[in-house]
Amino acid sequence: MKIKILFSYVIIFFVALAVSRGFLSVNFSSKYTETSIYENFYTHIIEKSSSSKQCGDSGDLSDRHKLRAGFQKIKIYIYDLAKDFFDYRGVGVSFYIIHALAVLLMFHFTHKISLHLVQLDGVRSSHEMTSPKNYSIAGVLILDCLIFLTFYAYVFNGQVGEYTFSIFEGLFVSIALYGILKEKIIIFLLATTFAVLNRESGFILLILWIIFNGLNLGSIQRYMILLIPVIIFSIVNNEILHCILKEGFLISSKTIPGQLTYHVFFDGVWGLIRGTLAIILNYGLILIPTFVLHKRYNKYLGKDSKTLINGMLISIVVYVVVFIFATPLNHMSVKFIILPLVLPLLSVYILQIIQNEQSGIK
Repeated sequence: MKIKILFSYVIIFFVALAVSRGFLSVNFSSKYTETSIYENFYTHIIEKSSSSKQCGDSGDLSDRHKLRAGFQKIKIYIYDLAKDFFDYRGVGVSFYIIHALAVLLMFHFTHKISLHLVQLDGVRSSHEMTSPKNYSIAGVLILDCLIFLTFYAYVFNGQVGEYTFSIFEGLFVSIALYGILKEKIIIFLLATTFAVLNRESGFILLILWIIFNGLNLGSIQRYMILLIPVIIFSIVNNEILHCILKEGFLISSKTIPGQLTYHVFFDGVWGLIRGTLAIILNYGLILIPTFVLHKRYNKYLGKDSKTLINGMLISIVVYVVVFIFATPLNHMSVKFIILPLVLPLLSVYILQIIQNEQSGIK
């Protein structure tokens, strides 16, 4: 079993290295300058990190990236060390390694979530649901690995923006969700704090805590600890925090040039068709199988599994609604963020299909 785990993790790591290398090659290679890919990348991130702390008026929502400077400084510190020791090539290698490690850790925690769901009471072998669970831990690992790599390759195929933000947010979502399921509040708060510094959508994790644990207004003081990520975010971004209230900073009520946004739905019949097709192609191919399998096989699961799965489905819907209104409809990288929620559901239902086939249930 240890060999299978090691082999799976090695595959994930090297695939992530290759995808990270491809991202730099596609986005920072230039035929018109003599500078290397790595120098172009380093110069780009340094210029962005030193940009004005003013609200800005870019019109394409890029100004909200200034809220992400806190976590970006950590990565720049690593890149600076790599540059000092190994020149610009070291910057590129450090980029590959930290992103590959982030993907690997995300897979690790997502697999743990999947195992938690499967082991809860999830895979039964009869309509009466009286038979014991029948699954292979190695089988869950292999299945998770295949789903993860398929999802990863699908989302980051070709030129994709915001690779680094989505990779790390996906990692923090997986750790935070693991903390929720295992009732480890410290792990959850650490992951959420880094998530909100990495990307403003990290605040959705606070909603997830309430979705899975409920909200008791009679003991509201118990939830005060959830303010820690909010406080740290406010301190780090104190110079620019007021910009959140500015029109077009977080969400734009106007169309964004060159981007397909939710505004297309108000552009007549043809706009409605375009918007619907964009959602189906960019969300439906991921979410439709999940909800179809849920409708078909949810009846075979036990009460504890159903409760957890319902919370995960609600969380997926929350993320998708935010993505539709806050990002372009064809923005692929954000889909990677919900993988820790989607993968365990697919795993448990595919295992249920296999179990039903073995038991002769149709």
